[in-house]
Amino acid sequence: MLNPRIGVTGVDTYGLRSWKFQRYTAHVRAAGGIPVPLGRRNTVLPAGLSGLLLAGGEDVDPVLYGAEPHRTFKGNRGRDLAEFALARQALGLGMPILAICRGCQLLNVVLGGTLLQDIPSQHPHPLPHTGGVRHAMRIHAGTRLDGLVDDLQVEVNSYHHQAVAELAQGLQPSAVSPDGILEAWEADPDGMITSYVMAVQWHPERAPFNDGISQPLFGDFVTTAARYGETSGHIAAVRH
Repeated sequence: MLNPRIGVTGVDTYGLRSWKFQRYTAHVRAAGGIPVPLGRRNTVLPAGLSGLLLAGGEDVDPVLYGAEPHRTFKGNRGRDLAEFALARQALGLGMPILAICRGCQLLNVVLGGTLLQDIPSQHPHPLPHTGGVRHAMRIHAGTRLDGLVDDLQVEVNSYHHQAVAELAQGLQPSAVSPDGILEAWEADPDGMITSYVMAVQWHPERAPFNDGISQPLFGDFVTTAARYGETSGHIAAVRH
């Protein structure tokens, strides 16, 4: 069995032993991956990685997508710059990427998209999206995300006040909440992005392992990373 090494960002934000960071690593391990913590000092992908997980955390600096900061902005410039560099390297290598919450937003910006900086004050009819509230989500039929779940109507948790505004070219929506907020997107199979790219706005790592969507999401990502490790021409995993 090939166990791919997965870079997991956000260790500086959460702390290596915090329950928030360990939720990410636990889901990666459960899917068969070996988590490799990455922080602000990691501006180059470590040798031997087969996948990159862009974790949740602070707001993405609006300067990076040509906007003025909203009054609610709370960011981490050092983390932004490090993760921009890592994401660009992973995309250039065709390395699989799973992007969660902040990661979903950051990767959209890396690819040329923009963000809604504050849903409560900038969306005309918003649902609550903060504090772990749960809301419905409709998955688009025919997407890769659709292939991972049994039902197109599911319920997810929500811990964000920002969201994708303009989706970057080469990407396609894969799920939306009832108020129109984009809840997931992925690489367009007919586009120019060669990496496996799956981005979700909710926090699958905080959901139960048996909730029917979260662990299948991690499993698909880690399985794809394992295949990448086998074919990328470098030692990117550990055999047991």
